[in-house]
Amino acid sequence: MDRTQLLRAAILRILDANHSRWGLAAHAVSVLLPLQGFPDVAESETRTHLDWLLDRRWVTTANSPLNPDARHYRITADGRYQI
Repeated sequence: MDRTQLLRAAILRILDANHSRWGLAAHAVSVLLPLQGFPDVAESETRTHLDWLLDRRWVTTANSPLNPDARHYRITADGRYQI
């Protein structure tokens, strides 16, 4: 697997480990990526990969009641299948 595939799999693992109702913001995923072995990923790159995962329906968005404008991401059943 190349770096892109590994990074997307790491994002899915991070989202899978999160059991909150509202999911995680792109910034939170970026902060957690170094724990998965990706210390140099910018938030903009994380957003790009999250959008790709969203297009594949492996990730869905959820709006937080505290900040309805912020996009939060949760893994879907199809996304869990990809891990």
